[in-house]
Amino acid sequence: MIDARQFNIRDRDGRLLCPACGFPGFANQEAYDERGGLIGTAICPCCLWEPGFDDLRGSSKSVKETVLASVRAYRAHWDEEVPWLGREENKPVAWNGRTQLAHLFEIAPNVR
Repeated sequence: MIDARQFNIRDRDGRLLCPACGFPGFANQEAYDERGGLIGTAICPCCLWEPGFDDLRGSSKSVKETVLASVRAYRAHWDEEVPWLGREENKPVAWNGRTQLAHLFEIAPNVR
C-alpha cells in the first residue's frame, strides 16, 4: 500500500499545495494520513478537489484504485493548465493555471 501522506505537498513557504492543481494554501492542515484523504479537511478553492471524497473508494463514482490515479483522472478533462472552478472572488490577481500546475510538478514530480 502506498503511503498517502506523500500528497501533503508543501511549497518553500510551507503552504500545503493541492495535489490535483497545485493551488498554494488549499488546506490549513495536512489533508492525508497514511491511508488516504481525510474528508472535511479541505476543498481546493481553485479546482474544487476534496481529499477523502474525490480519492476515497465508495464516496465518488470517479474514484480510481489509488490517490494518484484519482488525481490523474480528475485532471484528465483539463488541457495543459488548470481551469479556475471556484468562486471568482477567491481567484488571486494575475492567477495562472499553467504556472501553478508546473510549480506543483517541479516540487512534487511524483504527482504528475
